[in-house]
Amino acid sequence: MNNISNNEVNIKSTRMNDIIGEHSIMCESLNDKIEIKHIAKNRKDFAVGAIIAAEWLINKKGVFGMTDVLKGL
Repeated sequence: MNNISNNEVNIKSTRMNDIIGEHSIMCESLNDKIEIKHIAKNRKDFAVGAIIAAEWLINKKGVFGMTDVLKGL
């Protein structure tokens, strides 16, 4: 892992063949590492999120991001 100064965040994204969704947040020092990990077992929840976003968009005009959808729920 790279050395990180006080205001830097190291972000890495990798697409792997059979991995549906695996996300982790790590904080590492010379002596230890703290990690929080999420592993999606299937794509069902991603599909549910897409449907919720599509329903939220009904009768709206403009350009929106997922943050807009979540704030509007």
